[in-house]
Amino acid sequence: MVLQALLNGLVDASVIVLAAMGLSLIYGVKKFPNFAHGDMMTVGAYFTLWATSTFRAGILVGIVAAVIFVAILAVFFEFLIFSRLEGRGPVAPLIASVGLALILQNSIRVAFGTAQLTYGIPLPDSWFSSVYDPLTRQLVWINPLQGIVPMVFAFIVVLLVTSTLQYTKLGKAMRATADNPDLARVTGIDIRFVRYTTWALAGSLAAAGGVMLGFKVNGIQPLLGSSVLLIVFAAVILGGIGSPYGAMLGALVIGIAENLFFPFAVITNTPVEFVLIVPFGGFDLPPLRAELRKLFESVIRPWRRLRG
Repeated sequence: MVLQALLNGLVDASVIVLAAMGLSLIYGVKKFPNFAHGDMMTVGAYFTLWATSTFRAGILVGIVAAVIFVAILAVFFEFLIFSRLEGRGPVAPLIASVGLALILQNSIRVAFGTAQLTYGIPLPDSWFSSVYDPLTRQLVWINPLQGIVPMVFAFIVVLLVTSTLQYTKLGKAMRATADNPDLARVTGIDIRFVRYTTWALAGSLAAAGGVMLGFKVNGIQPLLGSSVLLIVFAAVILGGIGSPYGAMLGALVIGIAENLFFPFAVITNTPVEFVLIVPFGGFDLPPLRAELRKLFESVIRPWRRLRG
C-alpha cells in the first residue's frame, strides 16, 4: 500500500511540477503571485479538447496547439495588463490576476458549459477503476495510462526547461533578471523581451499541466485548474518562492505526502500541503535544491556530449 501511495504521489507530483515551475518563473521575474495561473491550466485543457475535436487531430497535436495558444495568450496578458502595472508594487498585479482568473473561468463556462468533458481516448472499460484522488479530492475513474503518461511527459518537459534555464543565454538572462533586473538592464539584457519570454514559458507549462491534470482525472471542467491552484502555490512556497528548482522539489514532496497521508487529511479535514508549509514553508532549501540541480545536470550532460 505504501508503494502504491508513492507511485500515486509521483503521478500527482508530475502534474503539480508543470504548473509550479511556471508559477515560480512568473514570481521570480515579476515578483507577484499569479492567481490566474490555474485558469490558464484550464484554458490549455479545453483548447486541447477543442483542437482535437474540431480538426480531427490526434491528442499530441492538440497538446502542442494548446501549449502554443496559451503561451501567446500569456504574452498578451503581460502586454495588455501586467506590464502597465509595473512599479506599483505586488498588490496591484495580484488583484489584476484575480480579476483575470474570474474572466477566464466565466469565458470557459460560456464557451463550453459547466458539464464535465473528456478527451474521448478509446480504452477498454476493464482498464478503469474508481479511486479517491487526493489532488482534486474527488472520486475519479482511472487507468494505468493515466499514471504513466503524466510522469513521462513531465520528465521530458522538466529536462527541457531545466536545460534551457541552465545552459542557454536566454536562461541565464532570465535568472539574471529575476535576481536583479536593474543590474541585468545595465549589462545589456533586454528586460522586456525576457519578461515576455518568461510569460510564454509559464503559459506553456500551465497548459501542459492542465492537459495532464485533465488526462489524469479523466475529465475537464471550468474549475479544473483553480481546484489545484492552492496545492501548486504550496509547492512553490515549500521549495522557495521564485525558484524553479525549488518548485520541483516542493511538487515532489507534496505529491507524495498527499497520497501517503490522505487518510489523515480526510479524517481531520486538514490539507496535507498546508501542514507541511507551517514548519517548512518560507525556509530556503539551497542544499536540497543544489542536489536536485546536480541530479538533472548528470542526466543532461551525457545528452549534450552526444550532441557535441
